Amino acid sequence: MKTGFLVTVLVYSWGLMAQTPIITYYDDGNIKEKYHILDNDSSRVDGLYEMYSHNGNVIVKGHYENGKRQGEFINLYEDGSIQRTTHYDDGQKQGLTRVFDPEGHLIQEAIFSDDTLTGELISYHPDGSIKAQTKFNNGKPEGWVISYYRNDIKKEETYYKDGKPNGPSREYYENGNLKLEAELVNGLLDGQYKTYFPGGQLEMEAVNRRGSRTGSVKYYYENGQLRSRGVYENGGLEGVYEVFYDDGSPKATIPYKDGSRAGKSTEFFQDGKIKSTGVYSNYGMDADLKEYNEKGHLILEKSIRNELPHGKWKTYDDKENLVLVEPYESGKLHGVRLQYENKKLIKEETYAFGIKSGKSVEYFPNSEPEVVSNWKLNWLQGEYIRYHKNGNKEYEGSYHRNKRNGVWTYYDKKGEPEIREIYEHGELKEKIEL
Repeated sequence: MKTGFLVTVLVYSWGLMAQTPIITYYDDGNIKEKYHILDNDSSRVDGLYEMYSHNGNVIVKGHYENGKRQGEFINLYEDGSIQRTTHYDDGQKQGLTRVFDPEGHLIQEAIFSDDTLTGELISYHPDGSIKAQTKFNNGKPEGWVISYYRNDIKKEETYYKDGKPNGPSREYYENGNLKLEAELVNGLLDGQYKTYFPGGQLEMEAVNRRGSRTGSVKYYYENGQLRSRGVYENGGLEGVYEVFYDDGSPKATIPYKDGSRAGKSTEFFQDGKIKSTGVYSNYGMDADLKEYNEKGHLILEKSIRNELPHGKWKTYDDKENLVLVEPYESGKLHGVRLQYENKKLIKEETYAFGIKSGKSVEYFPNSEPEVVSNWKLNWLQGEYIRYHKNGNKEYEGSYHRNKRNGVWTYYDKKGEPEIREIYEHGELKEKIEL
């Protein structure tokens, strides 16, 4: 047995053997254990054994005989209430073990034979009703493993053989209706697999072979209408996967190859008009996508490469007028981002791999510049100019790390300077009327 700092208090004879009291300590100096050893052999603990919490309360107590646990061992909570009782014979668990919660409710009991779980292990809800039952044979589950809701209704049941799930497995809703049923072989799903809605209607049906889905799979709405269907081969979807609205009208057709999207997918509005299209390749990681509104007008074009945004993403209004162009590279904005309103450019911003950098211009409806700014690492940096609608400057100055810095000059609509301000790190130091 490993110990911390040891204190030898007394050595005395007990028959032909000397017994030495041992005390071990936590790092903070509080007592951790008290026990005796025989003939100064730390492996031969003998007599009363006690373990203490950091607060000084006994949390484990029992007896050893010549290095082996013997009789009842009790684990305790800080308040002294029993957490666990375990019986030992010659160092091995034998008979009934019980576990209690802090309120004193029995929450588990099990039977051991020669340190091995044998017979039934039962867990309980705090109200005393059974929570779970498992039968063991030579330390392995055998037969039905069953769990229950608090109202004694089954929650789940699985049949075990040779220590592994072998046979039927079922889950239930709290109303008693079947939630899931499956077949397992050596712990792997093998055979029919079905799930159900709380009202009892079939939700999904599929087939598994040695842990992999294979063959037809179907999903349903609660009204019984088919929701989607497809075919699995070697654990992956193969061929066209079809999706339907709850009235039976087509919602989407998605072709798969070797478990990944491949070819042209189409999504539909409920009236049959196209909602989106996508052409997939590279195991579904590359795609060119288009989205439409209910009037059939294009509203978005985008591309994906290696599952990341790529190229120019274009957004359109309800009349297919361009409203936004966003250039992407490796999943991040990179290049000039353009924003339009009523077919006119109203803003252009420059990005470098997701970071706003370089020149940015905002425009009046007449396409003349309204604001010209410069950016670095998402901060305003350098020259900044705002214009009147007539094209003359309204004010100008400089930023340093997103704060006004240096001389800022304000102009009237005729372009004549009116006010000059001097800033230092964003703080106004001087204001001059011109």
